[in-house]
Amino acid sequence: MEFPDIEIREFAIGEIRSHGVNDIAVVFNRIGKPTVNWIALLSKEKNGSYRIDHTTKEINPGGGNDDFSVEIRNSALFVRTSFPGQSIAEADEYQFKYRGGIFRLIGVKMNLFSHAADDSSYRYTLSTNLLTGEKNEFIEDDIDGKRKRREVKSLVPIRPPIKLEDFDFVVGLRAELRPTVGRDFEIR
Repeated sequence: MEFPDIEIREFAIGEIRSHGVNDIAVVFNRIGKPTVNWIALLSKEKNGSYRIDHTTKEINPGGGNDDFSVEIRNSALFVRTSFPGQSIAEADEYQFKYRGGIFRLIGVKMNLFSHAADDSSYRYTLSTNLLTGEKNEFIEDDIDGKRKRREVKSLVPIRPPIKLEDFDFVVGLRAELRPTVGRDFEIR
């Protein structure tokens, strides 16, 4: 396979379709435009060659500091995006898996990390199961050496399946990633 004007940024190898058969997930970017990315899933054929099975739309968040990575485990593709910041960093994880013959988004997780100059910090984690609608949020904070942890469980409406090809990594998911817990650690 030849891919003109693009370069491989990262790849992962693992079993997605069949046990014992390795697939390849690849993050590409345009030569000279490192913030324009997309992901392709290559599936191994019986003759040993690979074919492009799924691809994302172009992912161009525009921030320039964003990072994309892929991992294959538990017969699923995990796509991670991270957005470093001076006081708050964000890392999101999207899980795609075959369900009912569709390679679809089945889970999403968001992590926010903060560390202030006064050594106070917090970590916020939100995960949503798109098959069941279960949403879990955890907040841990450390202010003046006192740690607090809160957990909130809720449900979001179940959406129709979102295929890898149709998912917009820039826009993401609104209800599934909307916090119900405020940064002041009060339930909204």
